[in-house]
Amino acid sequence: MKIIRAVYERGIELRLDSGRWTISSAPSATRATFSSLQAAAAAVSPLRPILVTDKRDCGENLTLLLRCDGVKYFDIHVSDLVNRRLTAQLLYPVYHLAYLLGAISYHCQKLAEWYAQIAFRFCEIRQTPGLRDAGDVGIFSYQTEPYYEFDSLVGAARRSYDSARYVLWQRFGSRNSPTPGSLKRLLKGPSNIPEILHERLTTSWQNFGEMLTDYRDCIHHYVPVDFGMASAVMRRHPLGAWTTTIRIPDNPEVRSKKQFTFELGRDALTFAWELADEVLAIATAVVDAAVPRQQDI
Repeated sequence: MKIIRAVYERGIELRLDSGRWTISSAPSATRATFSSLQAAAAAVSPLRPILVTDKRDCGENLTLLLRCDGVKYFDIHVSDLVNRRLTAQLLYPVYHLAYLLGAISYHCQKLAEWYAQIAFRFCEIRQTPGLRDAGDVGIFSYQTEPYYEFDSLVGAARRSYDSARYVLWQRFGSRNSPTPGSLKRLLKGPSNIPEILHERLTTSWQNFGEMLTDYRDCIHHYVPVDFGMASAVMRRHPLGAWTTTIRIPDNPEVRSKKQFTFELGRDALTFAWELADEVLAIATAVVDAAVPRQQDI
């Protein structure tokens, strides 16, 4: 691969230009340059890379979503779910799960792109005479697009948890009983799910699924989880670049904008990306258990 671009947490976008790496949301007059992507990455650490763009010799360049380890590619692991010998009973449930993971990947990538675009636009605005010395923190209101993507990602992630139960029930459930109505109900009832997998799924549900459900219910049935008037919080990085934070509430379970708190500083992109990585890990564990690797193509 020939990487020519990378998007990090908080919308830090590194670009290769004339053999040097720069940060697109830094003022051009004071913009730092780096001789390599590794040097630029070290300078923006501990922020992690979320997207990388590969330059193609023919056709359009390809942008890929990374997993949270910064090494593996999200969509390759999604493809791996269906690239195996699937029985007729498991074919649709596994493909349905992969479809939802594809939606998660799509919305996470779009969310990261919006972060980078907002940081770039805010940097341009701050170059307006009279605003250049207006401080290192700002509010950029009416940035609704990141919240649109977050809302969609949350919905797809929540559906993914429950869709995993169809794969599990085909392999470990009772053929004389209907599929439980949710993953939570499946985990609480009798089944032949291996103990290690059952514990992994239960832990994931407790650590991610319950909060995800609170966000989903709040968004779908009550109020948006935006910060003020869909405002982005903009902060200047020590390198001079502007960064984006799209805040989401600490307590979506209250289902009321008047009662939301934001003391934890929870960021939509980091939360969504880590959630996406967890859902993919769970889906992989479920499909691996239902279709053991020795049966792979």
